[in-house]
Amino acid sequence: MGGNQGAPAAQGGFGDWSFIIMMAVIFGIFYFLMIRPQQKKMKEHRSMIEALRRGDQVVTSGGLIGKVVKVGDTELEVELALEVENVFAANGSVEVLELAVQAFVEPGDGVVTSEHTFAIYMLAAMKIDAQLRMAPMIDGGYRYDLPAIGKLVDDRTKIVFLANPTNPTGTWFSGEEFDTFMAHVPEDVLVVYDSAYAEYCPYPDMPDPMKHYRQGRRILCLRTFSKAYGMAGIRVGYAIGPADIIHGLMTCRVAFNLNLVAQAGAMAALDDDEFVRRSREFNDRELAFLREGMKELDVIVPPSRANFLLVDTKKNAQWLFEELQKQGIIVRPMGGYGYPGAIRVNSPENERCQVMRFSQKFGVSAESTMRCCSWTCATE
Repeated sequence: MGGNQGAPAAQGGFGDWSFIIMMAVIFGIFYFLMIRPQQKKMKEHRSMIEALRRGDQVVTSGGLIGKVVKVGDTELEVELALEVENVFAANGSVEVLELAVQAFVEPGDGVVTSEHTFAIYMLAAMKIDAQLRMAPMIDGGYRYDLPAIGKLVDDRTKIVFLANPTNPTGTWFSGEEFDTFMAHVPEDVLVVYDSAYAEYCPYPDMPDPMKHYRQGRRILCLRTFSKAYGMAGIRVGYAIGPADIIHGLMTCRVAFNLNLVAQAGAMAALDDDEFVRRSREFNDRELAFLREGMKELDVIVPPSRANFLLVDTKKNAQWLFEELQKQGIIVRPMGGYGYPGAIRVNSPENERCQVMRFSQKFGVSAESTMRCCSWTCATE
């Protein structure tokens, strides 16, 4: 009893330190094992270095656009019938989200999405003074309700934003659900399908947004290199859509929006299927490890097909975030997304020797920790 006298139970509502220590141990082991595959992405690195040597060239996005067209026409399972006017190369897919609102939404027009989803959708709509309408989530408040989103679409709606899987819950909707949704959405409404985490979930039940593109629908399909490709700091993504939509984005973009180095790395990454495969396998394995550890705690962890888990404690997650941070474990509090009791746990890049440091802090044998997790670490 005396050992818990210093714990701020009234502030956090957790009662004692047992909960925070258990959380720290589970997250710590997970964090220090969630290291990206150690192989260097030499082809991407060499391509970017070569681009730096060509730094005096005029910056256009034609190289990356041409590469996306080539990949779409020759390497995917279905013919995409892409031309250069169907692809927009961007300074990260977030740029596309912002430009879509600038290009196609006037003040007072409608923008529809879900609550508890990627914040840029809401922020982009607010910047243009659009009428933002958000549908409640289902399945405990963690998953899109596509029928409810569809009912919010009216004659003032210009854009519907959908993320699949969504951030920050990691949940998803199926191809059948999406096809039904598209059948009820007016054809003059632009549907922005944000598939930032697509490489993590190549499953047959996932939607095929390109099917609706081929059918002539007003749909903008977004992809990014920031997740499974491991290039978040490079800031590069692209969108595929009808030529008139792409033209609208082009008229609003900043001149020379995508630099040569980012394009060079992205073009090399499109050929690096092996790295994406390893990233996906690694992510699946380690998220399963973390989810198993969460079973011992009184928390809610929705199913996820992204590279993170949402952990809803239904308590004071801000306090939990701060206490974990003191232990050198960084998670993200989700109060800004409408989940005041939740944190989002991603897969950071850490040095392997930190396993030793973390284990010593909590009196856990590093050898037994690594043996338990079937993982070997050399002391550095």
